[in-house]
Amino acid sequence: MKTNFGELVKYLRKRMRDYDEDQTWTQKNLAQRARMSEGTLKSIENGSHSNIGPYVKLLADALQLSEFQKHHFYAVAGLIYPLQHSKVTQNDIVNILAKLDCPAYARTALWDFIAFNDYHRQLWGYDDQMLSLLRKGDLGPNLLRVLFEDDFQNNLKVRRVEDKPKRAMKIFRGESFQYVATERYKRILSYFKNTKNTKFQDAWRQSEQEDDEDLALSLDRTFVTIDHPKYGRLNFFSAKVPERYVSGFVTVAVYHPLTSSSSGWQEFCQNIKVSQVHRFLDIPNELT
Repeated sequence: MKTNFGELVKYLRKRMRDYDEDQTWTQKNLAQRARMSEGTLKSIENGSHSNIGPYVKLLADALQLSEFQKHHFYAVAGLIYPLQHSKVTQNDIVNILAKLDCPAYARTALWDFIAFNDYHRQLWGYDDQMLSLLRKGDLGPNLLRVLFEDDFQNNLKVRRVEDKPKRAMKIFRGESFQYVATERYKRILSYFKNTKNTKFQDAWRQSEQEDDEDLALSLDRTFVTIDHPKYGRLNFFSAKVPERYVSGFVTVAVYHPLTSSSSGWQEFCQNIKVSQVHRFLDIPNELT
């Protein structure tokens, strides 16, 4: 049976009362905590109030709901809970990446690198020359350059199994859609147009076509298989930190090995000397 908002409020109030030794979670007490009249709360709980919108946040705070619980609470009320973004700096990101013992990186919604750790550097084959190249140029350290420029594609020999440029472009366009009016987005498109990058332009054009079934099912891949010229085939579980814990336009992604005891992964880890993190761009207050 579907629970309505009033029933949910009543349930949560009674649950708080059951866990409160002083039994203070009465209807009157909750109304006072939520800064509303007892009559208003009574009408909300019995489902007769005509406009619950102004009271949803007041009740969520008064009931001491967690961020996770608030998402459900707002949904039952027919509303969308606004994401609460933490103010995370590049230093915060660097500290996180330095503590991880597997490949991890952070980038913006426009795929500009913020930082990645040495596991990520070694996995994808960035030597000093490639790192220097990534930092330079008119566009700077952007993942699209790695995927579509010959200087990277001809030197970075690591490949995802069954990877497709069209897939990458669809993901980029989906993540960056709300920033199409920003100067940075326009600069990225202008860069690839001015450099006459046919690989980028072909992938852009193909990404506008309807998905085949295999591609549609693989856009959001949890498991990633990588063929490495030195360490062989490596299998990873890919996870992303939810954006509400970082920023609305920053992604932190981690590749955790599925088989950490494999000879390829063991050899890989032996070549990580220090937990170094490579910094690129600062986290902007907003994408412009």
